[in-house]
Amino acid sequence: MSVFKLPSRSEKSFKSEIDDSFLANMNHALRTPLNGMVGMLDLLSKTSLNDHQQKYMNVLRESNESLTLQLDNVIELAKIKEKSQIVQVQTCRLEDIIKDACQPFIPAAVKKRVPLSVHLSPNLPEFVNIDGGKLRQVLANLLNCSLKFTSRGKFSVDVSLLANVAGEDHAKLRFSVDNNKVLYSALNRTLEQYEEFDASNLREFGEVTISLLTAHHLLMVMDSTICFNATSEHEAPLYFDIPFGDVASQNISAPSEYSVLKNKRALVLQEDVLDLDAVLQSLMLWHVEYAIISEADKIEGELQRKKNQGMPYQVVILKDPISDEIMQSLKTKVDHIIELGHCKPEHFPDNATYLHLPVYPDEVLSVLSTPYLEASRDHEKTVSEEASAHVDEHASFETVKAKVLVVEDDFVSRMYAVELLEGLGCEVAEAEDGQQALAKLIYGEYDAVFMDCIMPRMDGFEATHRIREEGHTDMPIIALTANTLEQDREHCLKSGMNDYIPKPVKEKDLHAALVKHIKT
Repeated sequence: MSVFKLPSRSEKSFKSEIDDSFLANMNHALRTPLNGMVGMLDLLSKTSLNDHQQKYMNVLRESNESLTLQLDNVIELAKIKEKSQIVQVQTCRLEDIIKDACQPFIPAAVKKRVPLSVHLSPNLPEFVNIDGGKLRQVLANLLNCSLKFTSRGKFSVDVSLLANVAGEDHAKLRFSVDNNKVLYSALNRTLEQYEEFDASNLREFGEVTISLLTAHHLLMVMDSTICFNATSEHEAPLYFDIPFGDVASQNISAPSEYSVLKNKRALVLQEDVLDLDAVLQSLMLWHVEYAIISEADKIEGELQRKKNQGMPYQVVILKDPISDEIMQSLKTKVDHIIELGHCKPEHFPDNATYLHLPVYPDEVLSVLSTPYLEASRDHEKTVSEEASAHVDEHASFETVKAKVLVVEDDFVSRMYAVELLEGLGCEVAEAEDGQQALAKLIYGEYDAVFMDCIMPRMDGFEATHRIREEGHTDMPIIALTANTLEQDREHCLKSGMNDYIPKPVKEKDLHAALVKHIKT
């Protein structure tokens, strides 16, 4: 077994000092326009696009995922260099961390026709006390590297529980990521060159170098390291062991976004039963039980067969067109129908959703969740006037009726937040800084405030302090900020804010905050 250790730092390795404030400002400066880019792409994806435009949109979305990961890596490496990296232990759902890390790689895995598999030992704890953010980033980096070096077969994540080792206070989790020997060579070579600080040669493996270095450093901070069984006759996986603390209480208020998928069954109609796309790959990752049928006229028979066994399908996913007669019959037999295609049919059942191909995992996840959260889609709103004509082509979250205030100085970020919140059913008012927010609160009643932190004239921290002084002690204030360092979350909560959402902002995070903090 080969174990790589963090090389000692030498003074000549670092030509300049970057203090914490500069790092925080740099992080904010980079993440704000990135949030705008991600936001506008998200809004654009909800409008009607032709095939060429959709192709370009897919490339842009994948590029943004990669850019976000690498920005996170650069910030983490800078923090480690400045010795400002700390471990934030929180109670987390282990399965959610793993699925969140894997999900962004589904489109790339499907494109390479390399399935992503996740194997979780049955004795794993549901909740663990661990730094979930760092663990998620380590897994994402290793998956990113593994996928780039995998051209056939599959790549997978295996998670198992290690028994307490004598002399150690905590049990450990073992995470194994399949790879080939090229990745092992890349890791070995990268760390050798890092130790020699040969920056010119670090370009040999491109972005893989940054991903490997970041994973390596984060694991060292978490009292772990990357290992490889070099004596294996086969292509052995990289693995690392993470200590975790026992969870005294499992009372976590926020439900898992994947919890509604447990014990759900889906019937998929597609002509080629061997064709793996983002929908099937997503169902595999989320452990949704599914079956594939290749002929439309056999759907009803299969539905009846499983119903007779006491294990009915709740969802039918149509990847091939069917007749209006079968469609109308299906709407009374299952909770929800999902149809994929390039042109929405003229007649479409109320309990059906149309997704324009190609679809992404987040779209599939939200549309699978929606039927079990609400009985009707009649009240759905959209994120823009143009999108309203195509709402049924995209997934939507449960509507939350609330009046909220968005305080954000960056125009693009503010527009994105407003559009998303309106799409979630909120009535939204806007303010460009803390002073405007205070003025709005004098003349209006709001259920919640989404507050940026760094703004001219009056920042979010001072505004929060003044809002509390004015007597709004119970109104939820949720940070919506590009300040994403560990101390930033703590700063937000200590200043009187109730929650924290980092940029780039995601619709699911806004929805989770609304559900958590607003009484309906």
